[in-house]
Amino acid sequence: MEDGVEKFGIIVVNDETLKILRDTLLNSPRISILKINKQFINISDSLQILTPIEAEIISKAYKKGFFDNPRKISLTELAKEFDITKTTLNFHIRNALKNNIILYVL
Repeated sequence: MEDGVEKFGIIVVNDETLKILRDTLLNSPRISILKINKQFINISDSLQILTPIEAEIISKAYKKGFFDNPRKISLTELAKEFDITKTTLNFHIRNALKNNIILYVL
């Protein structure tokens, strides 16, 4: 947070997804200012700010539908795939999200 403004980095893979996200945010009563800077980056480059395990977990979680509503895979099932506890998996996911990395993999 900077001067009362919280900034987020969001990576989308196409203009349609960006339009949907922008329209949704603009219609939110809690957002008063929205500035979008469009940059073209390689998704694999964006994952490099995460640790290797965070990048692997976030990628697999998205591909398996963990962030879908409703979820297609549970925290328990995903943790089993990585052979780690739910607590450890949740730690890695939360840490990755703290870095403001959200991938929309279509």
